[in-house]
Amino acid sequence: MAGTLVVHTERKAKPIHALPEAPGQPNMLRQPLIRQRLAQLERDQKQTLLDLSLRRNQLSVPDRTRLFRAAAEFLQERLDLAPEQYVSDEKFVLQLAAMLGERPAIS
Repeated sequence: MAGTLVVHTERKAKPIHALPEAPGQPNMLRQPLIRQRLAQLERDQKQTLLDLSLRRNQLSVPDRTRLFRAAAEFLQERLDLAPEQYVSDEKFVLQLAAMLGERPAIS
């Protein structure tokens, strides 16, 4: 105790770095095809897809799972699209919803 110096250091939490989205994003070569097929959806179907995506955090886990599974099955059947390997129903639907909100790049 005598002659001892005590130093308190504050530990700061390290930031969490998200993994890049590249592996889960639709393949760049598929994007024009996906956009073309998304254009086949009716306005109310597009709105439902966007609403589900925006309100997903308000849903209970069982309801969220059920609704995203139903949406993914509908989109796969209606648009003849399949998710990339290892992409969940929710991620698949969210990717498509995100593409609805994007404007295609003009070359």
